[in-house]
Amino acid sequence: MEDLKILLVEDNPGDAFLVEEMLEDIQEVNAEITHIETLKEAITELEQSVYDVVLLDLGLPDSEGLNALKKVLEIDLGFPVIVITGLDDGKTGNEAVKSGAQSYMVKGQLTSASISQTILYSIERTKFLKKLKVKEAEVIEKNKVLEEVLSSKNLLISIISHDLRGPLNSIISLLEILDSDYDELEEKTKKKYLNAILSSAKSTHNLMENLLHWAQIQSKRRKVEPEEVGINQLIQQGTEPLKPVAEEKEITLEFDVPENLAVYADEKMICTVIRNLVSNALKFTPRKGKIKVTSEKSTNNQIIVSIEDNGVGMDKDVLSTFFDNRNTAFTKGTEDEPGSGFGLILVKEFVEKNNGKLIIESKEGQGTKVSFTLPHASSS
Repeated sequence: MEDLKILLVEDNPGDAFLVEEMLEDIQEVNAEITHIETLKEAITELEQSVYDVVLLDLGLPDSEGLNALKKVLEIDLGFPVIVITGLDDGKTGNEAVKSGAQSYMVKGQLTSASISQTILYSIERTKFLKKLKVKEAEVIEKNKVLEEVLSSKNLLISIISHDLRGPLNSIISLLEILDSDYDELEEKTKKKYLNAILSSAKSTHNLMENLLHWAQIQSKRRKVEPEEVGINQLIQQGTEPLKPVAEEKEITLEFDVPENLAVYADEKMICTVIRNLVSNALKFTPRKGKIKVTSEKSTNNQIIVSIEDNGVGMDKDVLSTFFDNRNTAFTKGTEDEPGSGFGLILVKEFVEKNNGKLIIESKEGQGTKVSFTLPHASSS
């Protein structure tokens, strides 16, 4: 015998008595019935207690028609509501089911067998719909993951086809010229070609490093390994390889980084973040420009690191689609330096994996300020 808690909402004492009698006659069900006469009382009871099923009359003193059903369903019960109607036209019952009731019964046609069958069917149908809803949510989540994978795959294909192939083709073409015409070329031209080859090689190497880091994270072969580390140390490690680039472009690098600030983060990841952000700033800052790297402790016990330049900046439209993997059209640097924008996608992911947040402020023609937060070491 199945134990069922049933809420009967019926204002007519005679109809309520008949329903209760029929429920008690059902052999396969042990019914614990709570009888309420108004919609207001029903709402209060349903907000406080859990039932297996609600039997709801549509003709209540404080509600008429489907309004009672709509009010009850607003509570998001998680168990079935069966409507009881005095109209034998099928229309009201069907409208009730369309509105969210699991089933309906007509007064004057009720029997113990029909009530039992309707209640048990409605309970099982509700269970089935719950399972179906869970499965649908799982499918939606899997589709979302699949879309992200496909988007990432398209990004990789774009980078490999354009941002890797382009510099490599340039290196090959210049080397072929040097190989075939070396003796005829002036020393100045040879040096120019070699500098171009070196620049393309460095750019390609940097992109390959970013792709490797990103692929390791995506495949979960690279885990976040946070530790206490001085932010000054991270900034030095991240910017040291880029100082020759700044010197060649006559860009001033300024640092305002207190010695005593420490973060709780993955050292290699944050070095990669800083290297990419400063590299980006160098790329989009004109010759003889200025880049300032600062860090400070915020009021919410986090460290804020900022890289600010006086370069070309970006308009709002570019900024709004910056982290869209489908967007692979990125502007070249002030001296035609190549770039896919992939570095900033990697930066955002690395910062967030270290419990931080990335903020970009930029105005076209006025420069860009990129900041990110990290947990202060004392809060770890």
